[in-house]
Amino acid sequence: SFVKARAQAEESYCKSLVRVAQHAPPPMEGTLGEAMSAISADVTNKAEQARVLGANIMTEVYEPLQALKTRIAAQQKALQGRVTKIQRDLRASEDAYRKALNQYDRAYRELAHATATCRGIGAPSPYLDV
Repeated sequence: SFVKARAQAEESYCKSLVRVAQHAPPPMEGTLGEAMSAISADVTNKAEQARVLGANIMTEVYEPLQALKTRIAAQQKALQGRVTKIQRDLRASEDAYRKALNQYDRAYRELAHATATCRGIGAPSPYLDV
């Protein structure tokens, strides 16, 4: 990820600065020596800052983001399981509804046919007066 790459870049920058500081010329006399010592100290200081920044990015940003990602993935998996169960229950309910509707339609047609037959032959039926 971007955050991890940034932390790794800071670590690499730190190592490079440490190498530069280690290749500093030997101490010299005069203002040039003072300037070289100041530059070496500054490079060493920047290397330490880069190391701390890289470590802070890892511990304060990357690791909490990874923990959040893991929690969200677990919650998503649980929710997906619930959604799948609800969809399965919905399909079962729809099937039961269709079955009950078909039974009702069949019973209604049989009753209508029986009523028509009864009217046709003149037989009394308790359902004819409904």
